[in-house]
Amino acid sequence: MPRIPNRGLQLPLVRRYYSYRRYDNDGLRALYAVMAINLIVFLGWQTDPDIMRKHFTTSIQHLREGRIYTLLTAGVSQASFNHLLANMIGLYFFGREVALTFGARQFVVLYCTGAVMGSLAHVAYYYYQATKGGTHPWGREMRLATAPACLGASAAVSTLVVTAILLNPTATVLLYGIVPMPAAALGVLFLAQDFFGLIGGPSGISHVGHLGGAATGAAFYFLMRRRGLVPRWR
Repeated sequence: MPRIPNRGLQLPLVRRYYSYRRYDNDGLRALYAVMAINLIVFLGWQTDPDIMRKHFTTSIQHLREGRIYTLLTAGVSQASFNHLLANMIGLYFFGREVALTFGARQFVVLYCTGAVMGSLAHVAYYYYQATKGGTHPWGREMRLATAPACLGASAAVSTLVVTAILLNPTATVLLYGIVPMPAAALGVLFLAQDFFGLIGGPSGISHVGHLGGAATGAAFYFLMRRRGLVPRWR
């Protein structure tokens, strides 16, 4: 995950555009609350993994059994520390800019929407994979029942990453804390990684979920720009 220098993604145009709004405190409180929820859910995985798989991952089978809420709860769920750490780094550095720009309510709504859309993209992709072609009904049913589940904040983080990058595409970010590059270039790199990961076949990573989250972030940004709530690029 990249690290953002403190001065690299400060969004000065947006701050001036909305200088009358004071989002620093409530936006950051919302960010820290979301991070705390992710941590609490991670601790749940260390206590009772079976319960967590039932209620904090999502799949075709979860939805068929009526656990619609898992589309959201999977978006705050990491079973491994490395997964949690990587997502929380991305959430902090990119989510911070979104929270400071739009405030607590918009930040939380955007995070939750990105999580749900990423989950839906994952489920829809595997539903298509299970039902395409001339699969025999028995085989199709088996593939639907055994389609992989997904979990993690990655889709929601992808939403925030894309939103933050579109707010200031010329900002300098450090890839892995080392390589400086324009934020726009980093966005292209991340999208390419997930696109080629998706077409490359099974990898244990829900690349389609990441892309669903990224598309949500882009849609949110352009909606805000169309409404005149963020300045256009210069």
